[in-house]
Amino acid sequence: ADWTCTFQALTTASSQHEASLELCRRCRAGTEDEWEAWLRQYTEMLVSESTSWQHAGRAEAMLASNPVVVPREWILDKAARAAETGDFAEVHRILEMLTKPFETPTNVAEARPPSLARLDANTVGEVGAKAAEILQDADFWRRLCPELRVADAASEGACASIFEASEHQVEMLRAAMKRDGVFALPTADLPWQVDLAKLARSVEELHRAGWPPSFIWVYDEPWIMLSQLAPLLRDVLGSQPCFDVAASRVPPGEAGIAFHRERPLAGLKTAGITGEDVGFRADGTPAFASIWVPLVDVPQTGSCLMCVPHAHDAGYTESGNLHWNADMLQHVRCLSMGAGGAGVMSHRLFHWSRKGDAVQADGTPTAPCVALSFAVAEDAFESPRLPRRMLPLPPPQLRVALAAGQALTRETAGSFSAEMGQLFWDCFLQCSEHFDHAYSSSVYMARPQ
Repeated sequence: ADWTCTFQALTTASSQHEASLELCRRCRAGTEDEWEAWLRQYTEMLVSESTSWQHAGRAEAMLASNPVVVPREWILDKAARAAETGDFAEVHRILEMLTKPFETPTNVAEARPPSLARLDANTVGEVGAKAAEILQDADFWRRLCPELRVADAASEGACASIFEASEHQVEMLRAAMKRDGVFALPTADLPWQVDLAKLARSVEELHRAGWPPSFIWVYDEPWIMLSQLAPLLRDVLGSQPCFDVAASRVPPGEAGIAFHRERPLAGLKTAGITGEDVGFRADGTPAFASIWVPLVDVPQTGSCLMCVPHAHDAGYTESGNLHWNADMLQHVRCLSMGAGGAGVMSHRLFHWSRKGDAVQADGTPTAPCVALSFAVAEDAFESPRLPRRMLPLPPPQLRVALAAGQALTRETAGSFSAEMGQLFWDCFLQCSEHFDHAYSSSVYMARPQ
């Protein structure tokens, strides 16, 4: 929950129920039932201290101890941009406001996180009007990719059509992951509730309109696929979706995914962690796994994934990164698969995609390789970027903000214009308070300079 808003809600509420509603509205974390359970304990504490919700002294003490205003990122960003042009009026105004942190500011919006319900184009940056449009207008995205859905009433039912496996199948897949660091799920075993061809065509539509592939996650269909597969991955790996979602489009004849491992051995939460086995559980399963789902057939001559299985990879359980050697070439495995198959890879699997042939054997041009990807993780290894209560279908504005953050942190330099980069940053910034702090920091570091 938002720390400042939490204490402001507790300060101004005159009853437990009022506080519960206010906390759900302003802090955007937890359900009303969850807040009610916590507030019962808070009420008991008030009674033990011989006070109550209505006691004037309680509110006065809290007002004197908990600031109304804190220097929120979206406020500081606006001032910083003005200062870069030589205009320090906004800086001075914010400094004046912060010298009186216990007073409600003239613009009350500055006392709380930006709202998802209504946006002011004047507060979201240089291309604020465009950012406000794409964050709020679902029809903008429907027009862009008319074959797909955004916040469609039928999508939630499709999310419930989950994949299941027998106990024996689960054990076999878990054993493969521990042995090889990877396993593949064939298309025949994954009856997706979406049209893969429409998804692939829509990635092309986004590309023609100048949008990175990650913006396919604005639509319902990728979230339906994640929802269908996530329970099986939880059974096999014990991990849950962490909102690390992406998509790729590799043109024929061009290099795709570079040689890499998804995460360091200890993950991104390295502070205070010791030991070389922190990325794996006691049973040998990884604490993080990424899933690659091609939306088109990917033959061995295409831009298919290549990898080195765990048993033949000297760096798999070492703290370094690649540890490449010539012997590994003898054990390279090709993960070619049909549209809708899935490759599930440990965070330590050494993998890449080959440079696919530009022309097929019959002389026809090869189509681009289009794929979705997402990750599952143990929270102790990597926190989810958004609260999981947002699943199965996050609010469209948060989908746009997440796609924007992913474009900034994952796309290669020069793959979109400086203006588009600024638009992505403005979109993310407007919703940044809803995201995990570590992820927000990584997007901040990748923002346009």
